[in-house]
Amino acid sequence: MVAATIPPRQNPVHEPTVMDMICQFNKLKPPKFQGGSNPLKYEEWMRRMENLFEIMECPAHYKVALVTYQFEGEVVYWWGTVKPREGENPITWDRLKEMMDNQYHPRDVRRMKEMEFLNLKQGSLSIMEYVKKFNELSRFAPHQVDTEERRMDHFEHGLGGDIRSMIAGQTFENFHEMYQQAVKIARVSEESKMKKQALDTGKRNMGPPKKGFPDKKRFKPVNYQGKGKQPAEGRPIPRCETCGKYHGGECTFVARCFECGVVTPRIVDVMTSARITDDDP
Repeated sequence: MVAATIPPRQNPVHEPTVMDMICQFNKLKPPKFQGGSNPLKYEEWMRRMENLFEIMECPAHYKVALVTYQFEGEVVYWWGTVKPREGENPITWDRLKEMMDNQYHPRDVRRMKEMEFLNLKQGSLSIMEYVKKFNELSRFAPHQVDTEERRMDHFEHGLGGDIRSMIAGQTFENFHEMYQQAVKIARVSEESKMKKQALDTGKRNMGPPKKGFPDKKRFKPVNYQGKGKQPAEGRPIPRCETCGKYHGGECTFVARCFECGVVTPRIVDVMTSARITDDDP
């Protein structure tokens, strides 16, 4: 006679309570939501909530309690006006998301952001700043970037003129390749611009090129013939009675007569003496 096998005893699995889920949820440090009029902040917060629910494998009927637990400020008052009253059917997670989208992510705002994306230009933005803005706004126009080709077309269309002209003649497999090439082109262009500015600055510091001969205006003729105090600038220099030349100061010229050998500081005296001697009988 074969003995009957007794299945192993299994402990009953208890479904976690709301408080258990809140404790587990808080360990993941979920962000708070305070409402406001910025749809980008709301969208980022909602995406973060969805990621946390996926990580903790949260059942759908707990999500409303966990999300509303993160409300602060103005959104708390909004929730107080729309949450079900006692005796009414509880609100579902999908219904709560729809209500929050209408309140904090309205259609008119989404349309405005979509137009902003379609008109986005790089302008004075760097490539990294431009791609960040491109990715933020493209979320409001998913049908405009639903393929790699369309995404690359919109990205190329908004690039600056010089970068766009260099990108346009190339072929890329995906958006990441195009972005990396645009970054490389922008870096090389910026380096060339900086080198040119440094070269121009160096030329300005060197001043104008020097000529082969000095500027005459920078030098004044110096008369080393005389000594002593020179006449003031701008006053005429008188003709020297000793040597017959024009100079300032005391004359150092010494005259000697070739006939009599007489030394005199005045050449006129020598000439006068010579004439008197010739006239004597």
